[in-house]
Amino acid sequence: MGTFWVVTLGVAFYFGFLSRDPIAPEYQEMLYEQLMEEAEERERLKKERMEEEEVAAIHGMSIPDSAGYGQAGAIQLDFQNIELENQNKEPLTGDRIREILGPALVSSDLVGRNAVIADMLSRLTPENALHALNVFENTPSSYHTDNNYRLFLHAWAKVDGASALAYIMDNPDAHRVEGGHVWAMSGWTASDPQAAYDFVTSREKKDYGLYHGLVKGWGRIDLDGAHEFVATIKDKNLRGRMTDVIGESVVEKRGVQGALEWLGQLNKKDGFTQAAYNSVVRRAVPRSSNSLAEWISRNPNDKHIQPWMFKETARKIASRDPGLAASWLESHLGNKSVNGDVVGQVASSWVESDPAAAANWVTSLKGTKVYDKELTKKLGGTWARKDPAAALEWAQTLDPKLWVPTSASIVGNLSREELGRNAQWIKESSTDGSNDGVRAAYAMRMADEDPYSAIEQALLMKDALGREKITVHIAKKLYKREPQRIREWLPQSGLSLPSQQRILRNQ
Repeated sequence: MGTFWVVTLGVAFYFGFLSRDPIAPEYQEMLYEQLMEEAEERERLKKERMEEEEVAAIHGMSIPDSAGYGQAGAIQLDFQNIELENQNKEPLTGDRIREILGPALVSSDLVGRNAVIADMLSRLTPENALHALNVFENTPSSYHTDNNYRLFLHAWAKVDGASALAYIMDNPDAHRVEGGHVWAMSGWTASDPQAAYDFVTSREKKDYGLYHGLVKGWGRIDLDGAHEFVATIKDKNLRGRMTDVIGESVVEKRGVQGALEWLGQLNKKDGFTQAAYNSVVRRAVPRSSNSLAEWISRNPNDKHIQPWMFKETARKIASRDPGLAASWLESHLGNKSVNGDVVGQVASSWVESDPAAAANWVTSLKGTKVYDKELTKKLGGTWARKDPAAALEWAQTLDPKLWVPTSASIVGNLSREELGRNAQWIKESSTDGSNDGVRAAYAMRMADEDPYSAIEQALLMKDALGREKITVHIAKKLYKREPQRIREWLPQSGLSLPSQQRILRNQ
């Protein structure tokens, strides 16, 4: 421990911590923020993979909860037929519902349980609904049981909307699940739109979930009417959310192609047109990325087509055929919405299956506006998880202004074992600023495991801004462990007074 402080103080003094000029501006911006962004990106990709696996395993319709507007994580169902015919079927008695529903809800046979529950829902009445409710209230919560309960609320509200909504909204002891009121409101609107409309619009306080269910149910029986209603909403936040629901309904009723055609018919001067585009495109990507790509190609100058739309479309196509995705993007390199981040999405997908082809493609883009640090970072970072030696060898051929952020991305994505194997050359690398990226990435990765080694490397960075940010980040962790030692070290650390205060306040 004592050696550490001697070394770090010597390093700080030797390199004149406060007196050195920062390196070029294009280097500064990659420090710290880049590393934090990449950490967030890794978490996002992990979450995306988990969500895609879940969606692939579970098929059915979905109504996102209003509280999660605009975010992934819609409620997935196990079967699609919630609008079941109940002709020629007698209503079930309360005893019969208790007899079949209880065992079904705890059955591991999903197909069988769903068939039983679907039949029960198709024979629901205002009278026997209370018996079904009692079973749900006394059944432990689980993923599938909660989904079945949402379906029950939808079906109950179709036969007795007033009672279903009164139970959900006014009963403090009600059995609740996320999005339950949305499902119930949707069911009530489908059977009695006027009563549902009056219920929602007469409430003193706006409830986004109720409006969501109203618009969702209305869209099933009269999509144009629902759209006209949303256009009259004066609350901008509410209207934006409900425009998203309309877009979802258009995709469900007309399909991707029909929904894209619908976008072309919208009033482009309407302030909520972008919300409609976002809604439709977000849902079109997983359903038909090829159709979406063709539509974008036919409308290259549409100002509502945003960079993320190119990015997500290309990402989806690249998951099947990266070469095809690359060709598609090449035809749009002149589009201002296509940048290094967008193209990097394809490069990072391609490198998973064919690193050489991906690297050659990226190199072929040299001289274009998309050949930037965002592109090389994505390729290098993803490649590092597959073949770190090859990724570093490729990165060393880059211009210095690309090497710094790309090498940081590579080190930031090394496995724990590879990070250990590369630690020696990182520590011994030049201190002229060209390796600030790898030092910053190494320091961030080691901040928890070995903060003393991490802070030593941070202090060797030449860029003053990046060095200070990285050092502060690590020093905060050390302060929690050994506050007295940090207090003694700070006056001699070379850190600015504001940075020292942030450490002491842990801000």
